[in-house]
Amino acid sequence: MHSYPMKMLSFVIAISVSSASCTSLKLPRYAPRPLDSYRNAQTIEGLVVGVTPIVDEAESRQYFGTNLLASGILAVFVMAENRHPQFSFIVSREAVVLQAEATSRPQRIGDPRTSDQAAEGLGMAGALLVSPILLGVAVKLASDVSVINHNIRDQEFQTKTLSPGQRAEGFFYFQVPKDTERAGTQWTLSVLPRRVGDGENSPFLFTIDQKEKGR
Repeated sequence: MHSYPMKMLSFVIAISVSSASCTSLKLPRYAPRPLDSYRNAQTIEGLVVGVTPIVDEAESRQYFGTNLLASGILAVFVMAENRHPQFSFIVSREAVVLQAEATSRPQRIGDPRTSDQAAEGLGMAGALLVSPILLGVAVKLASDVSVINHNIRDQEFQTKTLSPGQRAEGFFYFQVPKDTERAGTQWTLSVLPRRVGDGENSPFLFTIDQKEKGR
């Protein structure tokens, strides 16, 4: 279902890292702030949800090795913590939706169950056969792509049932228009957790501004 967006992402990554230096690429895991310090956070029935979009180029390159937004990919970090003394909640990946103003809904990308290997989107095998003298460059490129793809998949939000006191966190990746970075777009992010037992849910609605910088 997500194979085309992931191939597109692999291609974007290939272009982004092709001009990188010969040093080995090392990317840190995203370091989230405490939930109570989030500027964009809400509490409903004891469930606290905070979101942080990655719209700053420097921050994107720091954690993902490329400018995702300039390539048409919006990464949104979501943290949810259950502070209710009794209720449990299910926070599902399928229940998080991004809606842009006056557009159809962008589709989330990056499903680790169906994501392609980065090298498959690069045509690395052909490059090695045609230009063996570039073997060292090709190996470096393949290594960087592998690191970036692993960082993206490894930090993706996974569906989780939150018992009292438990927390879940991770990234959602949305495909957005490539001119978003200079268009000053705003989005509405909807998070719809379900209460275990009766299925009751209350939507969390967040406004995400492309101009928002920093955390």
